[in-house]
Amino acid sequence: CEVLFLLQFSLPWGLASLKAGIPNRVGLNLERFGLDRLQKWGNILTHSVSSGTFDSKVHQIDLYKRFFDHLGLSWDESICPKVVLTETDQLQANTILKQVQSPRFMIHLSAGSPGKQWPMDYWGKLLKTLYQKYQANFIAVGTFKDTVRYQTLERDTQIPILNLCGKTTLRESAALCKQCDLIITLDTALAHIAAAVDAPRLVVLYGPTNFQQWRPMISKETQLEQVYRHISCRPCLTRLCYHKSCINFLTPEKVLNQIDQLIKTTF
Repeated sequence: CEVLFLLQFSLPWGLASLKAGIPNRVGLNLERFGLDRLQKWGNILTHSVSSGTFDSKVHQIDLYKRFFDHLGLSWDESICPKVVLTETDQLQANTILKQVQSPRFMIHLSAGSPGKQWPMDYWGKLLKTLYQKYQANFIAVGTFKDTVRYQTLERDTQIPILNLCGKTTLRESAALCKQCDLIITLDTALAHIAAAVDAPRLVVLYGPTNFQQWRPMISKETQLEQVYRHISCRPCLTRLCYHKSCINFLTPEKVLNQIDQLIKTTF
């Protein structure tokens, strides 16, 4: 291997690439964390490019493009993440969705960072309103460990949820995204999977994350609403926040208002 691109701030992977003797180790500098003196992570990197600041308006894909520019390599501007679904994927999704009538709303309330988690009682209020207003039927996907959270939500709201956590493959979940009428998700991987399969309607809830940097790369087939609160301290490092005002002040009413704007001409 002549070149290794480190797309994340991962010290273990950086040290592993150094130990492996990879001659060109390219990554983002630590400007985002205020560590301008460690441009190359203590010489772990051979090439570093600007990571920008937390409030930068540069999309993440453009940060990665800097790797190529720095090395004098060409970049195909048409690059866009896509998941190509097979006929089998879509048939399997169709079989699953026979259990649920339209309109089908997929919800995803889990995220890797606790700072992104929207309060459970907010989810409950949102589901009750959508159920009453649109006669929505809900579907949940995720890992097996997410199962209990949806069971709790179903119990507290008394609204049926088709809980598929741990029961679908990644490709099956992607196919379900394609065929659901609306997806409501936190700023997590599912938002980008939904965009990659051209899901028709996508609502993404943001807490401390930079919504401009991590905006799903949608095509003209997808209608997108990004929901967030304007608070002076966001975006920030989620794991260091103690008050979580950005996510706690993101009320169900605000989320519902943007959902209404997205689907008012459809249902």
